[in-house]
Amino acid sequence: MSEPELEPIAETQVEDVSSSLKKRKGSAISAKRKSSKKASAKRTLVNEAPVPNPFVCDEEINDPIEYAKLALGVILIPIRLIILILTVAIATAAATATTLGQDLSKPLPKGRFRAQQIIIETMYKVLCFCFGIYNLNVIGKRADASECKIMLVASHSTAMDAIVTGTVFGGAAAIAKAEILDTPLGPLFKACQMIMVDREDKNSKATSARKLRERVEANSPWRRQLGLAPEGTCTNRSSLIQFAKGAFEPGVPVQPVALHWDCPTFDPAWTAGAHNRALIVLRCLAQPFQGVTLEFLPVYKPSEEEKNDAILYANNVRNAMAKVLKVPVSEHAYADMFLAKATAKKKLPVGEVLNFTFAALKREVKDTKVGDRLFEVTKSLVGIFGKGASRGLLSRAKYEKKVMTRSAGAVGLDEPLAWDSLFGQNVQSVDFYTFVVAHIRAGF
Repeated sequence: MSEPELEPIAETQVEDVSSSLKKRKGSAISAKRKSSKKASAKRTLVNEAPVPNPFVCDEEINDPIEYAKLALGVILIPIRLIILILTVAIATAAATATTLGQDLSKPLPKGRFRAQQIIIETMYKVLCFCFGIYNLNVIGKRADASECKIMLVASHSTAMDAIVTGTVFGGAAAIAKAEILDTPLGPLFKACQMIMVDREDKNSKATSARKLRERVEANSPWRRQLGLAPEGTCTNRSSLIQFAKGAFEPGVPVQPVALHWDCPTFDPAWTAGAHNRALIVLRCLAQPFQGVTLEFLPVYKPSEEEKNDAILYANNVRNAMAKVLKVPVSEHAYADMFLAKATAKKKLPVGEVLNFTFAALKREVKDTKVGDRLFEVTKSLVGIFGKGASRGLLSRAKYEKKVMTRSAGAVGLDEPLAWDSLFGQNVQSVDFYTFVVAHIRAGF
């Protein structure tokens, strides 16, 4: 199971599955520049955030049980690491042996493929043991490749998802970054006939889409199924973010697979908003027991309308999975993940700073000339905002002392922007959404 490196879905109207979640509103005054030295055109902002930011990572150790687990981890972690490394090394050698003399651009012979399936599933079972997953609870049944060649896993929240699903996915391939071929895992990924994506190749997206279609079309000779994470990145499982449309473009049946983690005292979620991923990995290895349920849903067969509209198909599958997982869907997508990563890197609270979606921000400033520069400008303003912000808010005093000169430069202005012209005389503090919208309107 892997993250598909395909184009994320464009903005779509998102169904609010959870009626208990309320729209958060923040109002402030924003300015629109008449020249590089004057700002005017005041208006009220409405920040709509249907669900909390799914890239927030809870890294607090606030339960005595977790401290006890870390103490036990002094013994468990070294032992499990040794077992993990040896298992991957042996499995890599064995899986590679099944491909000797074979053209890996074509399906493996039946006998070799079955041998590789046994090797890969055994490897993943041992790795599950290393992370305290001794008894995986499986609901439903994996569809045969003759019925469905794409399995879609959600929510995707941790690197362990691939290990868990790998125990029952029958040696399924995935879509992976080409850089992995240059790592110790390279030979294993190559032997398992992964679809590799080279991010430096401008034609890579089209190439991977073509290879995906070749693998899954009805008359394809490939028996190896594909296990994909349509969200394309890890979240904290609080919602299902936009699905990448690549897995839906061939218009073939897919089997949704719901992944449920039972984490009463420790959440292994590995998100872009994590400040200390090394600690998360160590805590995962220190867990005496992890409860996980893998639920195979019925194969979803697209209608003619869905076959002709990958976005509609993706959204309908996502809504069906959200109901099973009992979480809402959201507009958050890849851009939000990268903003969360930049925010965490600046040691800022992701949930408090990014209390909006990039799609909502894009709609708010669509009448400006910022265009394709919106993401880079927003990312730059995150770091500048953080120099004076406290708990997600920036005060007038901190803005004038630490921020105003830098923030003007980020939107291409030579002179600092006065607080009153941006936000109004009676406003004493602003959140990041208000801050970035006001600056974009003033600069573009």
